[in-house]
Amino acid sequence: MNNFKLSKVALAIMLALGMTACSSNYQFGDVSRAYCASTSPDFRLELKHQLNEQGVQVGVDYCSAFGLVDAMARR
Repeated sequence: MNNFKLSKVALAIMLALGMTACSSNYQFGDVSRAYCASTSPDFRLELKHQLNEQGVQVGVDYCSAFGLVDAMARR
C-alpha cells in the first residue's frame, strides 16, 4: 500500500513538472511569434530582452529560424 501512495505522489510531481515545462514553452513561442511579427522597434527591444532572460539569443536570422521550426512543428 505504501508503494502505491509513493507512486501516486511521484506521478503527481511528474505531471506538475510536465505542465510547467509545457507552459514555459508556450510562453516562449508566444514571445517569439510576437517578436517576429512586430514592427515597433521599442516593442521588439522589450521582447528581445524577455527572450534573452529565457536564455534565447536573438540574432539576424532568428525570425527565419523560428518560422521554419514553427512550420515544421505544425506539420
